[in-house]
Amino acid sequence: MAPLVPVFHAETLPEHVNISTKNFQEKRRKGGPVELEKCQLLEMVQYSCNPPQGGIPKPGVIVCQPVVRLFRR
Repeated sequence: MAPLVPVFHAETLPEHVNISTKNFQEKRRKGGPVELEKCQLLEMVQYSCNPPQGGIPKPGVIVCQPVVRLFRR
């Protein structure tokens, strides 16, 4: 089973990017604080096939929709 991932609002990302969690304990990351403005903004496209909001398709029909995700490296 995958570990639990904390949920937070995008506005608090600069605070969360500098914190590491191990064994449910939060610690500050080593080194200086990460400045998100200096990180490269990248885009990735994934596809969700037969999404639940599209209803149940006919047998043998596959409907895929693109999902765009943005992230920084």
